[in-house]
Amino acid sequence: MEAEARAARARAAAAAAALDAELAEKGADKHESAEDVLAKMFGGKKAPEQATGGADRKAEPRAEPKTEPDGGEPKVSPALDLISYVFKRLIRPAAAPERAPDLVLDAAVSVEDLLKRLNPTVTLPDGKMISIPLPEDARDGSVVRVEGYGHRLPGMKRGDVVATLRIKPHKWFRWDGDDLLTYVDIDIENAVLGCEATVTTPDGETKVTIPPWSGSQYKARIAGKGLPKNKTERGDLIAEVRVLLWDHPDQKVIDLMRSMKNGLYL
Repeated sequence: MEAEARAARARAAAAAAALDAELAEKGADKHESAEDVLAKMFGGKKAPEQATGGADRKAEPRAEPKTEPDGGEPKVSPALDLISYVFKRLIRPAAAPERAPDLVLDAAVSVEDLLKRLNPTVTLPDGKMISIPLPEDARDGSVVRVEGYGHRLPGMKRGDVVATLRIKPHKWFRWDGDDLLTYVDIDIENAVLGCEATVTTPDGETKVTIPPWSGSQYKARIAGKGLPKNKTERGDLIAEVRVLLWDHPDQKVIDLMRSMKNGLYL
């Protein structure tokens, strides 16, 4: 604050010197007020004088400045009045905030909570528990504001709670926006020949068709089994294929792979 005040005084002094030079050159009225000078410098308009009656406006008489005993001009420069006026404006204390700060926190929610529209609860610093209302398109990272439960400060309106929804890790599912992601495991035989596989969804198990020669990059999309988009629509469930080996080595498969590697075919 002290550094800003010193800088303000320096700027005001420079402006005052320039203004004195201009007044001396043009013979301007040295008895103008600080408001008049600022209006000329920054383009502000002086408030019009009120009429005292009828259509004619009578100018108020301007008080003459006091002169020195010898009848000379006053020694005080109008620039000093400008410096004082600008300095007082700069150091005027800022108005106090009307509202206390918000309380920012995370609210943990499960996939099942989102599907069943169950509002999560959070505990405030004072020990009170409040419910965080879920928006229609709630997902990981959604921000919810609850008015009037934030920080308290004397003489101020209480702040708000600003909660960011965070989806808890799930055994089966991950998430990408409105969609849920899961894995479906198949062995080499089914990856080559194709098959029907069972996939776990939030609503129970369902069957998906895996086409022949499907590698681990294949994804089966199951419509309407993801997170809620709104009150009536949901995203999709995406089942990613993972090709796994058998639990125990199969000699026939080993011989086949060795023959293929060496360019021999049975």
